[in-house]
Amino acid sequence: MKRSDRPRPVTLPAVEPPPPPVSVVDEAEPEAAELDDAGEADDAPGGAFALPPGADPALDWGLRAHLHPDGSPRIIERHLVVPPELAGLRLDHFVKTQIPRLSRTRIQGIIADQLRRADGHAPKPATIVAAGDHYLLRRAAQPEPPCPRTFGVLVTDPRLYVVDKPAGLPVHASAKFYFNTLTRVLAERFPDQPELQICHRLDRETSGCLVVARDRAAAAAIKDAFATKDRVRKQYLAIVHGRPPWDHEHTIDLPLRVAQPGDPTKLTHVRMLAGPGGLPAITHVRVERRTADRA
Repeated sequence: MKRSDRPRPVTLPAVEPPPPPVSVVDEAEPEAAELDDAGEADDAPGGAFALPPGADPALDWGLRAHLHPDGSPRIIERHLVVPPELAGLRLDHFVKTQIPRLSRTRIQGIIADQLRRADGHAPKPATIVAAGDHYLLRRAAQPEPPCPRTFGVLVTDPRLYVVDKPAGLPVHASAKFYFNTLTRVLAERFPDQPELQICHRLDRETSGCLVVARDRAAAAAIKDAFATKDRVRKQYLAIVHGRPPWDHEHTIDLPLRVAQPGDPTKLTHVRMLAGPGGLPAITHVRVERRTADRA
């Protein structure tokens, strides 16, 4: 690599007086199914509390992370505050903007069973919302698929951590995961650091390094560095089936788009596809080693 191609250093801003404490920030939008009714615990082999094949039993797999020590389910709580631009909508239409992809019938059921105003009042789906209205969604936590909840800290700095995320641990909450996520495990491990923010992403199946900012100013600077593309260099080590046709190094220049449900070209677990209509993406690859059927 030429010296001029090296990523420019990231300069973090000076530390300012801390704002009032807030919860650990998880900026991912919860998927629609996150608000499904709580499922029943399943202790049978192969159920929600069974270790996956080949799992290391020494790891903390969080098999009952959704339960209190007494066995009662924890509560998942989400706050919805109406912004000025959405004032005047019906309540069910406002909830639809916050939880996409749900049917109107399902949203009305959520309003009836899980949603209350901050003062405890049970609203109707046809209620007209006003700017600043505060609603609360609460549901009992349901069993989550097991995954490793143990991670290493590679770098400790006054402004950030670099953590080693294990394969199988989701970063943010989704339809299936809430407590078994890196966001939640970070909050448990560092309960006295409420401003922790994960500054980029890795898929659940991918292991690797993640930068976690320890304050808001550091988070803004680090996220800006990732967004500008030329200040951070990402490297991945992958094992692929087959034999790449190039000898050593190669550049892949193909736009990437989000795979849509029902797309016949979508493979299992594939979220992004190469093809027209996608965003520009350039990947430089190098073959480190070859075997008979993989590289």
